[in-house]
Amino acid sequence: MPKRGSSRSVRSQQLSPTTLLIMALVLLVLALIEVIAPEKSSSLGEPTSSPSSIPLFTNPSALACLPAHTTREQAKVIKVIDGDTIEVEINGTPYKVRYIGIDTPESTTRVEYFGKEAAARNQALVDGQQVILIKDVSETDRYNRLLRYVLVGEVFVNYELVRGGYANTLRYPPDVACADIFREAERQAREERLGLWAPTPAP
Repeated sequence: MPKRGSSRSVRSQQLSPTTLLIMALVLLVLALIEVIAPEKSSSLGEPTSSPSSIPLFTNPSALACLPAHTTREQAKVIKVIDGDTIEVEINGTPYKVRYIGIDTPESTTRVEYFGKEAAARNQALVDGQQVILIKDVSETDRYNRLLRYVLVGEVFVNYELVRGGYANTLRYPPDVACADIFREAERQAREERLGLWAPTPAP
C-alpha cells in the first residue's frame, strides 16, 4: 500500500492543462520568431531599388549616331569618378575619360541635386567593365581628359544616362555626332519624369 506522502509528490509533479497550453504557446511564438527574424534582417539589408535593377534603354537607333570611322579603343574601367567621368586603363596606362555630349550633376567637389544618384548609376553601368571608347572629333578636353562615347557591350553609356534622367545634354562642337539623339533622349526622360525630372516632394 503506497504511502500518502508519495501520492502527493506524484500529483504535485503533474502539470495542469492551463500550464501546458501556456508552454505550448511560448514554444510556438519562439519558433515563429526564428522563422521571421532572418527574413526581416535580409530585407532590411537590401535596397528597395538599385541602379543595376533599372531597365536599359539602348536601341539600334541610339547606336546609329556613333561615328563609324574614328578611333575605337578597348579599355578597362578602373575607377568611376562621378556621373560623367571615369578612369580607364589602356595597355597598362591610366587615362581619365569625359563622356561626350552629356553633363551630370556634381558629386565630388560639391554635391548637387541628383549627383550621387548619377554617379551610382554610372558605377553600376561601367565599374570594372571592359569598355569600347569611341572618338568623335576632339581627342581631349582642356583638362586633358579623353573625350569619348562609351559602350559596354551593346549598352551606350552616354545615352543611358541621359535617357534615364541622370544627365542633361551638353552640345559642345565639334563633338556633336550624337547631339540630336541625346536631345531626344532628354525630351523623353522629361516627359516620363525620370530621375532629375521626377517631381520633388513639397517641403
